[in-house]
This record gives sequence, C-alpha cells and structure tokens, in this order.
Amino acid sequence: MITRLGTQVGTTEEMRLRSGHRVGVSGPAAKIPTTAAEARALLMKDVTKMPDAHAPAFREGLQGLMNRWTALQLAILNEWGGSESVSKGVAMYEELEHWFLKRKAGKYAEDLEELLIEILGDDFCVLCEDGSPREVANVACLMYEQVANGNYEMAADVCAKPLPKEHLELSKREEEDRRWTMGAERGAGGAGARMNDDSSDDDDDDDEAMDAETLAANLNGFTMKHDPEIDDMTTNGRRGAPEPDDDGWCVVPNRGGR
Repeated sequence: MITRLGTQVGTTEEMRLRSGHRVGVSGPAAKIPTTAAEARALLMKDVTKMPDAHAPAFREGLQGLMNRWTALQLAILNEWGGSESVSKGVAMYEELEHWFLKRKAGKYAEDLEELLIEILGDDFCVLCEDGSPREVANVACLMYEQVANGNYEMAADVCAKPLPKEHLELSKREEEDRRWTMGAERGAGGAGARMNDDSSDDDDDDDEAMDAETLAANLNGFTMKHDPEIDDMTTNGRRGAPEPDDDGWCVVPNRGGR
C-alpha cells in the first residue's frame, strides 16, 4: 500500500528500474515526481505562455489595472513611499510585467497576491485590509490567460473603466510640473541670451573707450595751431576783410549789397 500524508493513493507491488521509472504503480501515486526534472516538467506542463503577438495587449491591460487600483494610486499621490513614489510605481509595474512575461513558472493568483502585498508594504508602507490585492491578483491572472488565448475582452473592459480621481489628480500634478519645468528652462535660456547681449554691449563700450584712449595717445598732446593763410581764409570768408588805405581809413562795404 502506498500512502501520502496518511491518504491511500494506490496499491501495488512497486518495482523501480535503473532509469528511475517505476513499474506497476497505479492511481495518483504514478504521477508523483521522483526527481527535480520531473517536478519542474510537471509544474511547467500547465503553464500558459504568452505569444509575442498578444503581449502588447496584455501590457496595456496590466497598466490600466494598476492605474485603476485606488490603494496604489493613493500611495503614489500622497507620496507614502517618499519623494520617489512615482518612480516606485513605475518600478512596480515593470516588476509585474516581468513576473507575467519573463518568468517561466506558473501564474497563480495566490503568489501574485503575496507579491503585491510585499511591494505595497516595502515600497509604500501600506497594509491593505480591503482585500484589493487579492482582487487585483485574480483579475490580472485571469486577464493573462484570456489574452494569451487571443481574447482581449477583459483587457479592453479594464481600460474602459473610469480612472479614479487619485490617478487623475496625479496626472494633473505631473502635467503642471512638466509645464513649470519647461517654463523654467525657457526662462533660463532667455536670461542667458540677455546676459550675452549685455556682455556684447559692454564689449562694444569697452571697444569704444579703448578707441578713444588709443586716439588720444596717438595725438600725443596735439593742439590746433593757427596758420595765417588759413586764418585769413576762415575769417574773411567769401567777402574778404576791409583793408586800411594810406590814411588809415577802412572802407566798409554795404551789408545789403546795396
């Protein structure tokens, strides 16, 4: 008689061959693995693999599910995980995506629930008592199975549900931060341009000052000297200055030409 944990699972006269194969075993006992390879093969037997063609639809559905999980969005919005709460939320999604699409082990809701509880506790200091981790895990695993078989209905339904106000508030805050950052960068660029213009004007003034100083140095104390011929031309002008006669009298011409 073969028993397992006090339960009868078969009756046989068992004979084991050198290869490890057992002969004459009947009932559930025949399915019990005897090596690590057999155990791994048994676990992988019922694992659903996600075709590459369906993976984008599942990623979208998983992201939509995380965006609509109120407990998670509250933790991110209120920064219960510190100033890096947003990046921790992104890291959580990436870890779940890897859990579904990269791991070769089975996708069981119980295991996923434990993972969600662990992430919320470690990264956000949150202990959910509303049962939402179990609900999210069940929906995610069922959606994985359906999408892997080409059924996108659940993924579409999840993404069609209204977003919680917490996620909308977070999106609004991120948009405001983005606009503020862009405005600050533009302001910094304008200030830099103005500083460059001011420095250019200062350079021009310096150049002008240097030119004046250079001119003065080149003049070397130069002053205007009077040349009699030039003075006569400039003083007499077009009419010419009156000259005295032999008696010392000057004939003054009429101003009006009369």
